[in-house]
Amino acid sequence: MLYRLVYASSASQRFSEQELVELLEVSRKNNKPFDVTGILLYRDGNFIQVLEGTRENVETIYGYINADERHKGVMLVVKEDVEDRLFPNWSMGFEDLSNSTDARKLEGYNTFFDNDRSALEKMRENPDRVWVLLNSFQEITR
Repeated sequence: MLYRLVYASSASQRFSEQELVELLEVSRKNNKPFDVTGILLYRDGNFIQVLEGTRENVETIYGYINADERHKGVMLVVKEDVEDRLFPNWSMGFEDLSNSTDARKLEGYNTFFDNDRSALEKMRENPDRVWVLLNSFQEITR
């Protein structure tokens, strides 16, 4: 049985493009030995991330994230047992939506990326909203 966890957070400080690259490299390095896959979405200082693997490994990685001072306001959106991974081929896929003029046109786009923290509560109440957004990225990983 696999486990999937989705969380959202804000950066303590805005990340430069180079800092995002470094964060992604560290994430991939840390996730690989734990066999954790997923995707990290970023826009203007806000993250939504999917972690997939065994429950123990995903919770371990999530614990590291919660303790990481680069994140603030970490909020669990979804955690669930699953049969299959959505992102099996990515140790950590990444999409920076900051410079995308079309980001708001993505199906399932969430105003959390526009610094609307109340959107996270809506996402937690109705997790299907986050799956609509994530599925658009899942399609390009297959």
